[in-house]
Amino acid sequence: MNFTDIISKIAAAKSAMLFTHANMDGDAMGSTMALCRVMRKLGIDAHIMVEDKAPRFLQFMDDGSFFLNVEEYRVQGSPAYDLAAAVDIGQDKRLENRVEEFRRAAVSICIDHHHHTSEDCGFADSERRDPSAAAAAVLVQELIEEMEMAKGLCLMDKDVAEDLYIGIMTDTGCFKFSNTDGRAHGCVARLFARGIDHNGICTKIYESYPEAQLRLEALAMDRMERFADGKACISWCTLKDFEELGADISLADTCIDRLRSVEGVEIAAFIKEKEDGSFKLSTRSKMYANVNAICAVFGGGGHLKASGATFRCSLEEAIAQLKPEIEKELARWTE
Repeated sequence: MNFTDIISKIAAAKSAMLFTHANMDGDAMGSTMALCRVMRKLGIDAHIMVEDKAPRFLQFMDDGSFFLNVEEYRVQGSPAYDLAAAVDIGQDKRLENRVEEFRRAAVSICIDHHHHTSEDCGFADSERRDPSAAAAAVLVQELIEEMEMAKGLCLMDKDVAEDLYIGIMTDTGCFKFSNTDGRAHGCVARLFARGIDHNGICTKIYESYPEAQLRLEALAMDRMERFADGKACISWCTLKDFEELGADISLADTCIDRLRSVEGVEIAAFIKEKEDGSFKLSTRSKMYANVNAICAVFGGGGHLKASGATFRCSLEEAIAQLKPEIEKELARWTE
């Protein structure tokens, strides 16, 4: 499958607004910023519409020229744009508060690697959905490389390549998750040929933790509850915890990885309270469990081994609803 239709729509655009999911991770930022940079190289007036800030550990990627808050956009009078591009997102509900803005453009495209249902198809006019891709950045890289061949141009400079590398590296868990494959490694090998600073990137992302982040991880580990014969664990942080530790909410994003790393745990779940009083669930599995199926029960989704959902109830109610679904999924593998 190639990107011919998507490339033609990009070529016809003079302005574009890009969209990715809220609570951006490395793949969301990296893949979307890479495509935005390439669009600008092609003379397209391109920006990325968001409704929240980038997590602290990824803020070094942005020079302040890429992201436009949806509320600021509305204050500016909602200027028109030709093309809406969804990256690492393929459902209306994942656009959160920006559905109307995505639908404003006459033409839309979607590049996504999440598992989806038949109802999701038709989300955009032209789509490239491939859940076998380790990251959306893999698909964006393949798109850019196809564009380079078609146009005879060099579109992937060091900045673009580093955005893509961050996307692939973070979504594969530094190449240790089960979605890591030869395709992802092949992409990375080609990125090295574009001059990426691997050591500099890794130092900024993985060796520059604020003290408050490590204290949040320690708190999550201290609260951890094991269940399902020790094959599952769950923990949480509240707004009060963030306030007492002087920590930004985004600093809790690594807690799920610490929980997942516990010996004997197949499914890890972490819940963090958000400013609006809702609770954001993150789930991970190691070897076989399908956490996407668990999160789908609560209206969420993502990947087979990494998925999320949102609870709009008390923390106690969320935990009480979640644990039986985790136990049910684990039981499927022991029957």
